[in-house]
Amino acid sequence: ADGRTVRRGRGFIGKGPEITNNRCEYIALLKALEYVKENFPHAAVKCYGDSLLVINQMKGIWNVKNKALMELWLRASDIASSLPHVEFEWIPREENEEADALSREAYYDAILSSENAKKLLKKTAHEQMKIESLTKNKYRVDGKYIVNAERMTCTCPDFVRENICRHVIRILIKKKQMRG
Repeated sequence: ADGRTVRRGRGFIGKGPEITNNRCEYIALLKALEYVKENFPHAAVKCYGDSLLVINQMKGIWNVKNKALMELWLRASDIASSLPHVEFEWIPREENEEADALSREAYYDAILSSENAKKLLKKTAHEQMKIESLTKNKYRVDGKYIVNAERMTCTCPDFVRENICRHVIRILIKKKQMRG
């Protein structure tokens, strides 16, 4: 009721064809609702999200047609209905920078903790790289490869072959160190 944020969270849900943005939005919503139910069971809650599908389904405006989302919607609806007052509000993605940053951090952390990343780091730990910042998320490495940190892609042959490379890993580490 006082408009404050009581908790921020992030996490890596997975990757693959079954992991869609809407599935991730529902899982995040479930985690938030579970937290509220456990810690603030008598509070009025306002949930914000940038998935119009999830918000409108939770408001009852749109039907849930996707079977994979149905179970998540049922669980979220069950928790929401157990709370005294819950509102759902859509925020356009471009206005939801905080959530975007949290999701990107979680993804970076998951990549950096992967076995492939650890092997690459160990193998190239003493290798010098000249990293030049071109824009907020684009870098030139050693004067020839372009890394897009937002999409986690690189123009080097290793990335084309393996879908991961030492350049992407180094830049993710650099960005993480800059965040503190």
